[in-house]
Amino acid sequence: MNPTTQTLRTIPTADELENAVQAIAAAMADLDANFIDRTGEIRCAVISLIAEGNFLMYGDPGTAKSAFSRAFAAVFGYDKNATDGASRWYKNQLTKFSTPEDLYGPVSVNGIKNDDYRRVTDRTLADCGMAFIDEIFKANDAILNTLLGVLEERQFVNGNTLVDLPLQMVMSASNELPKPGGPLRAVYDRFTVRREVMPLSNPDDLRRLARLKLRGGPRPTARVDMGHVASLRDARDHVDVGDEIVDAVIASKDELLTSHGIKVSDRAFCASFDLIRANAVLDGRMVATTADLLVLVDSWWLRPEDRAAVNKVLMGHVSADLVDAARIHDAAVEVFGALDLSNLTDGDVGAASKANRELKTMVKEIRRLDIDMTAIADMADAVERMHRAVARAVSAALGF
Repeated sequence: MNPTTQTLRTIPTADELENAVQAIAAAMADLDANFIDRTGEIRCAVISLIAEGNFLMYGDPGTAKSAFSRAFAAVFGYDKNATDGASRWYKNQLTKFSTPEDLYGPVSVNGIKNDDYRRVTDRTLADCGMAFIDEIFKANDAILNTLLGVLEERQFVNGNTLVDLPLQMVMSASNELPKPGGPLRAVYDRFTVRREVMPLSNPDDLRRLARLKLRGGPRPTARVDMGHVASLRDARDHVDVGDEIVDAVIASKDELLTSHGIKVSDRAFCASFDLIRANAVLDGRMVATTADLLVLVDSWWLRPEDRAAVNKVLMGHVSADLVDAARIHDAAVEVFGALDLSNLTDGDVGAASKANRELKTMVKEIRRLDIDMTAIADMADAVERMHRAVARAVSAALGF
């Protein structure tokens, strides 16, 4: 969080909070309709925006990471042509040849004449409210140290002056992760929300993507007043985080290290409470619950393969229903993954019909759980999508 904004804010009224939650929920739904199977990425980005943090998307090229960043900025009122720095969106792609001038602007000629080595930072990373830095781990030593201060303290040394930046959120994308122990790990650790962006594979999702492309591509039209985001940030500072939550965070951190060898840094540990509070207010609550611990699933992993262990440990502190939902969801993924729905032969129809019956039972089972919990609802929706895909393929193979 920006240290210049750490003064406790005034709590919004109940109506202000409700209006903000509804406006942002509508914007998230619009983004979800325009970016297929990116519900998790959307929520992660919104959580980071409310928490004033940094969000990293990691994954193969061609998974719409850059397109999503542009659309997200526009939906939440950030524009590269904005006259006000706090409302400006800034984008840059780093390479091994990138220099500080690329990010922060040229050195002022007039400043040099006056022995003041300062930069002209207008419309640069030092003069924006939201930034997208593509391939951030391509950063070289010349800009690495400046990035650390920008990402953590939201400050930049310009000449002889330490400048507080208007920057509220940094979003980044990368096709690779830094090596353990390398100099870029300090940059990586400052991205306290991380999401692996997977290519689409579900036939239904690919069909929706094709239709979206034929209509001209993603074009979300929702626009969120920045005052709504400010209201949720104000509320965030007042969310009650009880001892039960604090103890669960500590216990989870210890269990990950002792049982799985996954180390959660002190920085990530402290940032956890901003994320928990942000998750609570996004759901319209002023009291954190154990369900909010699940926001840390996309914060605490260091390698993508760690995420399952992080998820399992955190779910153990949430609810039995959530554990059951995860079990059903994982079983459904296994059943669905064993099928090739693209070309069912006569010999495959029997296996697909059996899978269809199994998935139908799983849908009923998961819908009996606490569906009001967002994580369970998301898993239930995923299981239902798998069931529909299999049912459609079986019907087509049988000529119905």
